[in-house]
Amino acid sequence: MAGPTDLTKNALLVGLFSITPAQVYLGAPPGETATGLELTPAGVQRVGSDVDTSLWSWRDVSAVRVVGAPVKSGFGRGLAAVGVAASIVLTWWSVSAPDPMTVAVETADSCGELPVDSAAAIAYTPREAELSQLLLNRFADGSLSPSLMTEWRRNEPEPRRLSARAREGLLLRWVQS
Repeated sequence: MAGPTDLTKNALLVGLFSITPAQVYLGAPPGETATGLELTPAGVQRVGSDVDTSLWSWRDVSAVRVVGAPVKSGFGRGLAAVGVAASIVLTWWSVSAPDPMTVAVETADSCGELPVDSAAAIAYTPREAELSQLLLNRFADGSLSPSLMTEWRRNEPEPRRLSARAREGLLLRWVQS
């Protein structure tokens, strides 16, 4: 498996997902001490150092819900450019942890709630959060596989920052496929 630095360096962020040519993570990729959730064609798997690498098979999963994803407000969207600049400046003085999110993985028998780190520098757009949840619904109902995201990533040039409009367009295309 690639090291955490390799995962972060090769990941493209689209909605609530971090996508590498080989993996799709819900939220940020796992780090040296952080855990994460990988979405595979087989199911949802907890990954990271010193964790139970449980796999919830898609055939057993009835729902995957993200609670607490940082979402931009209307006022926040207007200040996004200022916020990004301020974030860069503040990073020079202190390094803060990413915003946490809770992912609920539901099966017929249980509901597991797992913390994951957000991959957003500041916050997701409301549309990104909505489309990401619709995509998770498609994975859970078996009508779509996360492999479409890794296929897309393998065909993309080097990692780059996608605009909110481009991220939303990709999510919409995947949800409608």
